[in-house]
Amino acid sequence: MANSYKDSLRIQNNNDGVDSTLRTVVSGDGDTTGLSLEDGTTGNVQVAGTLLTAGINHHNVSTYTRMSFSAAHSGDNSIIAEVCKIPALSIIKRVTAVLVTKSGDLSTYLLNLSLSTSTGTAADGALANASTTITVPEILGAGATNTHQQHSGGAMAATATDINAGTGGTEKKVHTNYPNATVVGTADTFLYVCNAGTGNGTTSSAANVVLDVIVDYIGLD
Repeated sequence: MANSYKDSLRIQNNNDGVDSTLRTVVSGDGDTTGLSLEDGTTGNVQVAGTLLTAGINHHNVSTYTRMSFSAAHSGDNSIIAEVCKIPALSIIKRVTAVLVTKSGDLSTYLLNLSLSTSTGTAADGALANASTTITVPEILGAGATNTHQQHSGGAMAATATDINAGTGGTEKKVHTNYPNATVVGTADTFLYVCNAGTGNGTTSSAANVVLDVIVDYIGLD
């Protein structure tokens, strides 16, 4: 056991086992994994990072990222926060955003999801499109075709809309899109949460907005 305990997986719950709370799976020496589990009553499984699912050559990829951010800028499509990498020559099948927590103080805080060929760009920076490799950078928002939205108060609509994370936004609202015009191109591409339009102002939200972002693509890193 002394020679293998680091390879054991466990949860930390005072020896009470799995329960109705999502708990992170850790290794025998305490290193955290990207997997969290609940018991069979609720049955939720949460993956932080990239979930690889079986598919053609095992290259169907679904990424899940919970974003937490507060930066605002008056520049249209200026960057708020980086979400994930999408490898060169991938085909994006679907992108989805769920507003978990809206701003409590910004009356106008409209967001979109857009692609860039640069990684690590700080808040308020600009998207990049080296050699115009990305055909349609905005893939979720009013500037993206076929953006759908749905929540418990309304049916699925085909009108492209930005994500309203301001005080008038609706938490748990889902925006999803099946891009039919975006081509990633021959360079690695990076998805960002961006300011949509010029009305967000330059004052950051007093508390973080939380957004769940799921991207499904076919590709090979």
